[in-house]
Amino acid sequence: MDTLAKTMLFGPGRLSFDLLACRRVPAPLPAVQVGPGSDLLVVENSDTYWVAVTQLKRHAGHCIGAVAWGSGNAFPSQVHTLTVDIAGLGPVRGTVWYWGDLDPAGLAIASDASRASAQVDGPPIQPATQLWSAMLSRPLQDAGRISWTDRVGREWLGDELWAAITPVREAAARIAQESVPPQAIATWAVSIA
Repeated sequence: MDTLAKTMLFGPGRLSFDLLACRRVPAPLPAVQVGPGSDLLVVENSDTYWVAVTQLKRHAGHCIGAVAWGSGNAFPSQVHTLTVDIAGLGPVRGTVWYWGDLDPAGLAIASDASRASAQVDGPPIQPATQLWSAMLSRPLQDAGRISWTDRVGREWLGDELWAAITPVREAAARIAQESVPPQAIATWAVSIA
């Protein structure tokens, strides 16, 4: 049905899920409550998910209510869930912060998720800027092997952060989010409170 819904069979004056008495249920987004706040931190990778959960449960004074695992490149297909329920807390009421790997694929996930959320009238998905910036102090990985030929993620990151990652792009490198020390997550969360 999902494949057919993307064809000319569906549209205004044509087939619709309502006409067929169908309902599209959004893909689940694994998440856990970490505090009383209304904001959500979504991370790309599973290891970082567990580190963020541990760090944010240990530290008070932040506005992050839940941490979600974006399941890598699955996150754009899960964003509709932001308007339904996260970790049993209902729809997201605050800011959705996203942090992934500093490479073209990680930025494509973020950009695609941001567009997908706008299409379903979901919350804006913002870069967790301080966490992305923290990656810049980490060693470059895969230098000379990463193609930054397009400008994927530039608009989503914003001009300042895009300029800051110039050394990574020029080195044709990447930086995995797992390289950032765990304490940086708690420091970031307290700084945005």
